[in-house]
Amino acid sequence: MMKKFGHLQEARLSQVIPSGWLRTMLEKQRDGFAGHLDEIGYPYDLPCWQLKTMADGGFEQWWPYEQTGYWMDSMTRTACLLRDEEMMAKFKGIIDTSIENAVSGFIGPDDLQNGEDVSHWPHAVYFRAIYALWSATGDEKYLKAMQRHYFLPDTHYDNDRDAVNVESMLRVAQQLDSEELREFARKNYLSLQEKSAETADFGWKKMLTEIPTGIHGVTLNEIGKLPALYYLYFGDEEHLKAVIHLYDKILRDHMLPDGVHSSHEWTAGNDSLQCHESCDISDFTWSVGYLLEATGEARYGDLIERAIFNAAPGVIAPDFGGIQYFSSVNQIRATRNACHADAFQNTTRMAYQPHHYPECCVGNIGRAFPNYVARMYWEAEDGIACVLYGDSEFTGKGITLKQTGGYPFNDTVTFAVSCGKDTELTLRFRLPGWCKAPQLRVNGAAAEYAADKGFAVISRVWKNGDTVTLQLPMEFTSHVTDEGGVYFDYGPLLLSLKIKENWTVDKEEPRQTPAFPAYSVEPESQWRYAVTGKEVPAITFHEVGVNPWWNDAPWLEAVIPARVLKNWDTVKKSSVAKHGEQGIDEKQIRLGAVEVREDLEQMPPLPSAEEIAAGLGEEEKITLIPYGSSHLRIAIFPKAE
Repeated sequence: MMKKFGHLQEARLSQVIPSGWLRTMLEKQRDGFAGHLDEIGYPYDLPCWQLKTMADGGFEQWWPYEQTGYWMDSMTRTACLLRDEEMMAKFKGIIDTSIENAVSGFIGPDDLQNGEDVSHWPHAVYFRAIYALWSATGDEKYLKAMQRHYFLPDTHYDNDRDAVNVESMLRVAQQLDSEELREFARKNYLSLQEKSAETADFGWKKMLTEIPTGIHGVTLNEIGKLPALYYLYFGDEEHLKAVIHLYDKILRDHMLPDGVHSSHEWTAGNDSLQCHESCDISDFTWSVGYLLEATGEARYGDLIERAIFNAAPGVIAPDFGGIQYFSSVNQIRATRNACHADAFQNTTRMAYQPHHYPECCVGNIGRAFPNYVARMYWEAEDGIACVLYGDSEFTGKGITLKQTGGYPFNDTVTFAVSCGKDTELTLRFRLPGWCKAPQLRVNGAAAEYAADKGFAVISRVWKNGDTVTLQLPMEFTSHVTDEGGVYFDYGPLLLSLKIKENWTVDKEEPRQTPAFPAYSVEPESQWRYAVTGKEVPAITFHEVGVNPWWNDAPWLEAVIPARVLKNWDTVKKSSVAKHGEQGIDEKQIRLGAVEVREDLEQMPPLPSAEEIAAGLGEEEKITLIPYGSSHLRIAIFPKAE
C-alpha cells in the first residue's frame, strides 16, 4: 500500500461498537426524525441517487443531491455502527441501485455529469456514504465503483466545493493502491490552489496570513480541510502548517463557547448573539478530525469532544424529535418569530422542527454522533490511540478494548483488555486540556507514562484481563468572553441557566407529521440574570438515565448566586424585510416555507456595563445545567462588577 503521512490512521466502522448512552443516541437518531426524513417530505421523499435524470431542484438543481447525500451518509454510518440489518438493507439498497444504474460509470443523474456549470459537490457528500459501506463490509466493489466514476474522461474537480471530491479520491486511492487516482487527486487539488491563490480562506499561502476568515461556514470547513489531506497523502508540511493556522484563526475569531464557530451562514465573530448552522456541527468536527490524523495532537480531540457534548445535543429536540437550523448560546425563545440572525429574521430557523429550509441541516446533523463514535479510536504504527471517550468496544492490532464508565457523566474511564495471546503494543490516551490532574492506573496501580502531544503513552506487553483506568477530575470554572460576558464550564461541559420550558406544537408549520411535530418553545421562568464570574457553586448529581441529555431531570445541577437584571428584555420588532431581501425566496415558499414578517420577539444582546449597573436587582439563587440538556438558554451571562 502506498505511503501515507501523518501520525494516526482512521479505524474501520467494522472495528467499533458503541454502547451505553452513545448507542442510545444512535438508536434515538434512527427512530427519530433523522431516520424518517423520507416520510416527512422533500427532497428526502425523492429517489434522487437512484435516478439517471435529474429530480426537481432546490435553489439550484444539485441541492436535493447534496441534502440526500448527507442523509445517506448519516444513516448508513448509523446502521453500520448499530449492526442494524433492517436499516442497513434499506440504505445499502439505495447505494447498490445507484451503482447498478451507473452503466457508463457515472454515479447519479447524467445531468450532473455534463456541462460547464454543473456541480460535482453532491458526489463529495454522497461518496462518504459509499465509502462508509466499504468501511463496514470490506466489499471492494464500493471502492471500485467510485474509482470508475472518477476515471471518466473530460471531468475535473477543481472548482470551489467540487474540489472536496479530492477527499474521496485520496481515500479510495489509498485502499486500492491506485497511483493513477492519487495523481488525479493531486492535479485537481493543485488546480484549486492555483485558482484560489488570492483567496484568504482557500489558498494555502493566504491561510498562513492573519487575514480573518469571513465566508460560508460549510464551505470554509469542507474546502479549508483539504491542505491537511494534501499533507496526509503527499507529505507537504507547508500545507499542513497552513491549515493549522486557518483553524487557529477560526478558534480565535469565531469560536462560540458550545464548541462550534459562528456560521449564519457566514462566520461572524463570537459575541453572545452569534449563531451556528447545524450543518457546521457535523462539518467542523469532521474536518478537525483530519487535523487530528495529520498532527497526532490531542487538542483536536478536545475540540471534537466539546462540540459533540454541547452544541450537538443542544440543537436537537428530545429523542430526536426535531432540530434547529440555527442555534445560539443565548436563546430565550425558540419559535417561528424568534430568529435573531440578521439576514434570516423572516425565517423559522431557530424553532425546533423536523424540517427546515433549505433542507441541508436536517440531513447533515445525523452525521455528528456516528462520526464521533467512528473516530473514538485510531491506529498508529506502533499501537492504538484512544482519542474520544464513551462506552464502546474496539478491536484492532490483535486486541480488543472495552471502554466503560459512562463518560462524560462520570469522570472515570476504564478500558478492559482482551487478547488471545500476550501482545506488545503502545496505547495512547488523550489527556484533555481542561483536566488539571489526570490519573492513570494499570491493573489498579499508578502507572508511569510518557507524555506526547497531549497523550499519555504506555508501551508494554498487554495480557488478557489487563485494565487501564483513566480518571479525569472535572472542575467548575468560569471564563470571560471578548465581549465581557461570563460563561461556566464543568469539565468538558458548558453550563446553561435552567429555564422552565413551555413546548407547544406550531400548527402554522406545514412541514410536519403527527409523529414528528414542529415545536415552539417559550420560557416560563426568569432568565434575566447577571453574575460576577467569581461564584462558588453547590453541585448536586442526580441519577444518570439511559440518555442523560434528555432526562426529565438533568443529571447535574450547579446552584450559584446571581442578581436579576430589571432592564434586560427581549427585542420586539413589528416587521422585517420581505423575501428577496432576506434569507428566503420564492422556491422555498412554493415548497411550503413560511415567511415571518410581523411581530418578531428576539434575544437581546448583552447589556452595557452602565445598563447592568442601573438595572441590578436583588440576589437570587439560580441553577445551571449542562448546555446539551437545555433548549432555551443563557450560557453567556452579563457580568456584574
